[in-house]
Parts: sequence; C-alpha cells; structure tokens
Amino acid sequence: MFWRLVYSALGAAVLAVSCGCATHAPSSAMTPEVRPQTPQGDSGFARVEAQDPELAGALATLPLAQSPAQHRRVAERYYRLQILDSAYDHFARAIQLNPTDGAAFEALARIWRDWGFADRGLGDASRAVHLAPSLPAAHNTLGRILLTLGRHDQARQAFERTLALDPDAAYAFNNLCYLSLLEGA
Repeated sequence: MFWRLVYSALGAAVLAVSCGCATHAPSSAMTPEVRPQTPQGDSGFARVEAQDPELAGALATLPLAQSPAQHRRVAERYYRLQILDSAYDHFARAIQLNPTDGAAFEALARIWRDWGFADRGLGDASRAVHLAPSLPAAHNTLGRILLTLGRHDQARQAFERTLALDPDAAYAFNNLCYLSLLEGA
C-alpha cells in the first residue's frame, strides 16, 4: 500500500510537470526518470530475485540468450510479481532488440495503464495492434486503455475484435459487460 501511495504521488508530480510540455515523446522512449521507480536499496526486492525460482531461472539464462523472448520472459515474471519498473525495463529491452515486437508493446501499454497513465500507454497499445493484429491481448489492452480514456465506442470495437480473434476470451466479454454497465445499457 505504501508503494502505491509513493507511485501515486510520483505520478501526480510527473503529470503536473508534463502538462506544461508542448510535445510528448512516445511512451516507449520515456526515460526511467519520468516513470515510477522501485526505490533503490529496498532489500525486499533484492530477495524476490533470489526467492522466486521462476524469476531466478529466467534471470540466470538471460546472459546466455539476450533475445526479445527471453527479456519478455523475465519481464512477465516481474509483472506478475508487481515489480513494474523492472518489467518495464525488460519489455523495453525486448523492443530495442526487436522493434516489431507487438507483444512487448502490448505489455508496456499494460504497465502504463497500471501506473495510472493510460494516455501514455495509448501509443504502445496502438503499435501492438498494428504489429500483432492477430494477438487478442493487444486488442483487449487497447480497449482497456480507450475505456479508461472515456472513448467507449472505440473500446467496444477493440473488445469485439478481441472476441472475434478468441471467442473464449472471457476477459474481453467481461470488459464489454462493464462497458455496458458504464453506459447504463
């Protein structure tokens, strides 16, 4: 809970500073200084890498296989553990190694959304859909971001596209139901 408050305060400060800017760099080009960070020296995070066997294994093989897939594997584990700044770094590294990695762009968009900056994730979500048009998660993430931004018609289209790609995607159906509740339908 404490870290959520820290992230929220940091996010508000970043938002206040960024509102005065005339231009906006693509979210994948953001520097680490403008996004929430895990505090340095927090021994709880250092222990996670040693105590989580899946993360430890992924990190151990990373020096041997600097591939986009391997960085995504490490990043997804960090994401599941809610260590979002480390997840972001590895997804960004996957994109550096393969600028057409739609799955990594989709994940960056999710992280921006989770940090409370859906607007910054919109570009990454759009790139994910463009680069991986058959990836249901990309359309769903785009829909979630559009929904957060109040663009309901576009969100509905994205969720419907998700279901067209994966009729068993219960998460997309849930999102459509939530959208209907918001609209009072």
